[in-house]
Amino acid sequence: MSSASQPCPTAAAGGGPHAETFEEALRTQGFLAWTVSGDSMLPLLRERRDVVIIRPLSGRLRKYDVALFRYRGRNVLHRIVAVHDNGYTALGDHNIIPEHVPEE
Repeated sequence: MSSASQPCPTAAAGGGPHAETFEEALRTQGFLAWTVSGDSMLPLLRERRDVVIIRPLSGRLRKYDVALFRYRGRNVLHRIVAVHDNGYTALGDHNIIPEHVPEE
């Protein structure tokens, strides 16, 4: 993302914008346009072709929602496959190894 105050449609997943930039864009603009990078969400989302619109979370995520979160220091856009009291299990549509995502 080129500026914290302007969501950039070419911001890339994986190594893309810093979490503070996401938070700033969501707070000031109410959304973030983000170009997908990587193949973990194939066939639904294709690398550097598809753009997703990220909006701030209101309430808890539900099973099958696609969510943007930080996992092991990286920005990840994966599907929620299970909802737990203390967080979620997420999995890329093209992946076999799920991630536990804490509620925060």
